[in-house]
Amino acid sequence: MTVLEKTETQADGTAESPPRRRRSAAWVLTVALVVGLLVLVPVAAGVGAYPIPVGDVLGSVQHRLGLGGGELDRVAESVLWNVRFPRIVLALLVGASLGCAGALMQGVFGNPLAEPGVIGVSSG
Repeated sequence: MTVLEKTETQADGTAESPPRRRRSAAWVLTVALVVGLLVLVPVAAGVGAYPIPVGDVLGSVQHRLGLGGGELDRVAESVLWNVRFPRIVLALLVGASLGCAGALMQGVFGNPLAEPGVIGVSSG
């Protein structure tokens, strides 16, 4: 049972499901974040000291998946698959890990507004 599916128990013992509006807002937010991620990953893969256009990034991904697209020159292909995509995957994993750690700390300490003193970083 997730936080979004939490039910409230009424005085007579029956369970009341959360409002439909809150659940639909959570789905809309989730879809918007996934779409934003899908848009920003090719953009982030193209940004760097050796710029690669977004169309070439998408073409290279399609080529690797066997869906058509064109192969890039050796340097761009190497930069994209050996540097940029691993960097993006690592950033996603670190962000997800920090989010999970924050959620766990909120659950352990029960403080909705966690302050730096909770983890001992309040002093210089």
